[in-house]
Amino acid sequence: MDLPLRKDRRIIKTHLPFTLLPQNLFKSGCKIIYVVRNPKDVIISFYYLNKLFRTQGYDGDLSKYWNYFKQNLQPWTPYWEHVKEGWDRRFEKNFLFLFYEDMNKDSKAAIKKISSFLDKTLTDQQVFQIFRIRKLR
Repeated sequence: MDLPLRKDRRIIKTHLPFTLLPQNLFKSGCKIIYVVRNPKDVIISFYYLNKLFRTQGYDGDLSKYWNYFKQNLQPWTPYWEHVKEGWDRRFEKNFLFLFYEDMNKDSKAAIKKISSFLDKTLTDQQVFQIFRIRKLR
């Protein structure tokens, strides 16, 4: 039995690199928002995540973990190639490249930038509501 095709908009959130997504992704007309985070923050986050999950089996210190990370020897890598794929596409049509830190520094500007990218017009009140909801989390 075939599933019916959906014609409405949908959101797909992933940590996968573009090489593992459909090859026609950039030709399909969909809009892609790529958010990259400071590598230092990513490393610290991954380090504690790997220590937290016993299934990861990591029991070393941060210095040792850094060596694994920079050599792409831990889960969710290759990080560097992943970011480079996004950076190299940052000027393509229907592609928005954002830095996580910039989004946190000026959330209202980020909300406006994303809504404009998605061809949506938001009132100042709507921006404020989104900003307020984001602050409550």
